[in-house]
Amino acid sequence: MSYLLRVYSMLFRTYALIVFLLCWPIASHANNSLLIDADFQHTALGQYLSYYCDNTNQQSFAQIQQQQFKPLNKDEVSFGFRQPICWFKFSIQNQKPVPITLILSSNYSGFDKIDIFSAHSPYNLLTSIGDNSNYNQRDLKLRILATTINIPVRSESAFYIRAQTSGSFYLPLTISTYHDFLNHRQFYDNLVNVSYGVVIGLFLYHLFLFFLTKEKV
Repeated sequence: MSYLLRVYSMLFRTYALIVFLLCWPIASHANNSLLIDADFQHTALGQYLSYYCDNTNQQSFAQIQQQQFKPLNKDEVSFGFRQPICWFKFSIQNQKPVPITLILSSNYSGFDKIDIFSAHSPYNLLTSIGDNSNYNQRDLKLRILATTINIPVRSESAFYIRAQTSGSFYLPLTISTYHDFLNHRQFYDNLVNVSYGVVIGLFLYHLFLFFLTKEKV
């Protein structure tokens, strides 16, 4: 009898260990904070996000904070069409001895409204971006979705994103330093300008050939 008890006890401990090992990466990933040190430049934010979709589309920020968020486990948010309002949560830990300003951005700008909340701000709502937000009130007046996030010295800050769209729920979010963001925007703008220049040049060239070869009646 004692032998059977030892066998059952060993099997139970083995099963508990397997369950722990399977669940631990998911739990630790959900609580994973983005660490900002001297070497940080930019990263995709998806791997640090957890999410909760509000099927009522009516819950307040205080109610959302009490909900159970699920880890995204993807580099980008991609939920398809006709999604309810979804909330995303992430944390940033500033390991630098100075305050930092980061840029939260997305190259896909087809969103009706994105609200950024801070769990530590007295007013909670930091800013709003998107097609339905006031463009003149944005801190970064760009074609893409972008806004600044300030992190105090040697501290961890939690943020929430409220995303709403009538189109495709595709939101590739990126966190960058100010300097890295400006460098990438400059490269992107130069590439777009060159592309426009090539298109206009080809149009003028073909227009010239058209008039040059047009038969006279």
